[in-house]
Amino acid sequence: FVRHHACLSMPQPSAEAMKQIFTTIISGYLSSAGSKDIQALDKPIVDSTVDLFFNVMRDLKPIPAKAHYTFNLRDVSKVVQGILMVKASHLPDKETLAKLWCHEVMRVFYDRLIDDADRSYFTSMLVDFIKAGFKLPWTYEEMFVDEKIIFGDYMKMGLAQDERRYELVPQTDKIPTVFGDYLDEYNMTNKEMKLVFF
Repeated sequence: FVRHHACLSMPQPSAEAMKQIFTTIISGYLSSAGSKDIQALDKPIVDSTVDLFFNVMRDLKPIPAKAHYTFNLRDVSKVVQGILMVKASHLPDKETLAKLWCHEVMRVFYDRLIDDADRSYFTSMLVDFIKAGFKLPWTYEEMFVDEKIIFGDYMKMGLAQDERRYELVPQTDKIPTVFGDYLDEYNMTNKEMKLVFF
């Protein structure tokens, strides 16, 4: 019965192939942005994402204690998909787009890291990409200490799903309060769920 089976092998795409594919997607997306500064970030976004992906694959290997450190092309797609959640015409400036990119790579890659050494490695690499690729003079403290970069569509309650905007959360300290309000609203119409937000 071996003749009824086929073995297929799909090699990992090269960095150049990935950059070409995703640059086409990001360029098309940013073409509706009003600012030339924003449109010019198509190459830095893709180059930084792909290079970061290959760095993570090279340096953060899966070991028995970190068996979930398996990164693939789907992770790069998730970063791009997250960026596409914001309408390009709603981006006020290139700094907001850079923050959006930071949020998405943190969401896809950083949130899977389990120890301080790996997290420190990743955040320092992120700062380097922001300086080299995006040409922004942000420091580690500005990106991860003084301000928390978070995007979401949940800060304005009562909006229909199609009216929600995925945008930068300006005051992250208010998120637990907003989530508490959502929980109260849920508990009024459903079986009570007791959660603590921090």
